[in-house]
Parts: sequence; C-alpha cells; structure tokens
Amino acid sequence: MITIIQRWLSKLTKQRRMSLALIAFGLLITMPGMMGHAFIWIVIHIYEMLEFILDEAIHHFFETSRHATQVIVFYLMAGLFLCGFYLLVRRLLVLYRHAVNVYPQWRNVQKEKITEFWASLSWVNKIQVFFGSTFSGAFLVLWVF
Repeated sequence: MITIIQRWLSKLTKQRRMSLALIAFGLLITMPGMMGHAFIWIVIHIYEMLEFILDEAIHHFFETSRHATQVIVFYLMAGLFLCGFYLLVRRLLVLYRHAVNVYPQWRNVQKEKITEFWASLSWVNKIQVFFGSTFSGAFLVLWVF
C-alpha cells in the first residue's frame, strides 16, 4: 500500500505535493477539534434522549403532572450521574495506587521537582500561581459544565 502511495506521489508535481501536504496538515490540526465537537454533540443528544424517555415513561406510568415528572426525572438522572461519578472516582483511585506501586521512582522525582519549583518561588509568584490555577480551574469547570 505504501509503495502505491509513493508511486502516486512521485508522479505529482511539487506544487500539488505541497498542496496535499498543507491539506493533510490542516486536517491534522482541525481533526481533534472536530472529533471533540462530535463527541460533545453525541453526549448531549444521548442525555436529551434519556431525559425524554424517562420523562414520557414516568408521565405515562405514574400519571403525574408535568412539573412533578420533571422533578422526578431530575433526581433520577442526578442519582445516575452521581453513581457514575462515584464509580469513576473509585476506578481512578485504583489506577493511581497501581501507578504509585509500579512507578515509585518517577513519582518521587516528580514530587521533588514540584517541591523545588515551589520553594524557588517568591511569595508574590506563589500567590500568582495559586490564584492563576484556581481561577483557571474554575473557568474550565464552568466552561465545560
């Protein structure tokens, strides 16, 4: 397969090869953004579909008002997501413990680097690092959720 592509590229002019390289580079740059957008789009639509199905099922089976149905669905979905988040945190803690046991030297080196970096900062820079990371994290959480 590679030899076919190499023969095909050798027949192209230099200008067309450069154009193909620019197109490939453009796709390489834009593809992660498009894939992230597609993933978010899929997650949002799955969420909306689950919400609609639960809303209609609860309204049909329990014959509640629309407001009561929406409240029930909200708490059901909040419970589902909190359960999923709890399971994710448990799994991440297991992975963290495994990584600490498998790579203890790497962890110690990284811990020393962070400690030396923090000790070398002046108190003004420490405040800047603290508030910069706090506000950046808060912005990221608000932007994502």
